[in-house]
Amino acid sequence: MSSSSSLSRFFYGYCLFLSLCSVQALNNATMSKYFIGQFAFPSSGGSTYVNQPYPLDMCVQIGFFSNFAYFECDNDTDFTTVTMTTYAASDNDCSGDEVSQAITYTLQQDGTPGTLYDFNCIGLTNVVTYDVHLAACGTLVGTPSVVTDLCFQYNNNSNITNERYPNIPRNEYYQLSQRYTCTNTSATVQTFVGEDCSSSEYPTYLDEYIATTDCGPFFTERGFDVYGEMLSCVQAGAPTFTVPPTTTTD
Repeated sequence: MSSSSSLSRFFYGYCLFLSLCSVQALNNATMSKYFIGQFAFPSSGGSTYVNQPYPLDMCVQIGFFSNFAYFECDNDTDFTTVTMTTYAASDNDCSGDEVSQAITYTLQQDGTPGTLYDFNCIGLTNVVTYDVHLAACGTLVGTPSVVTDLCFQYNNNSNITNERYPNIPRNEYYQLSQRYTCTNTSATVQTFVGEDCSSSEYPTYLDEYIATTDCGPFFTERGFDVYGEMLSCVQAGAPTFTVPPTTTTD
């Protein structure tokens, strides 16, 4: 598995020279490399999917109680395709056999940055990884890895019905956007009404935190209290925080 080389400075200058890149697209392209796929939440009627920006060249979980996947840019196509290879839920280092045929996605030149299947191969590695628990930190349901410093469309104009979004009227359809950030002490998830993390009607109406010190409350979703614990924060390719390995004594 190869890693993509960085051409972010060239891309930055090119955008400024042509004046064709929006501030959002420029920020996304120069700050983080990513692939926006779907993340699965189990529900009574089957899985519910939301958008999530995945890091490239890492083995990542693609849903709660779900499989793992590896997203890799193809250097031979000038960074315009990404291949997704899926592995079993027990294969958290993506070292075993594929569980389904690999899927290749092609960059849409007229696509909107931050939307489903958008990706950027020319950027920095910025990612937070954290555990998600139920039952007061007793049941591990997943370990997501999410690209930070990137505004992305979290849902596809979904009906807001649950208590996770207390400031939005129920049973109305809204486009939500999110941005993750992390430091050496915690991670923050900001949620906005609107597609570009700049809503004026409900500005930054929801902040959720994931601490490094211990498993603690994260959010409530469909009546379930969800707990989180940050495992690592990587900024510009360099770890700023990593949970020390567990040691045992005889």
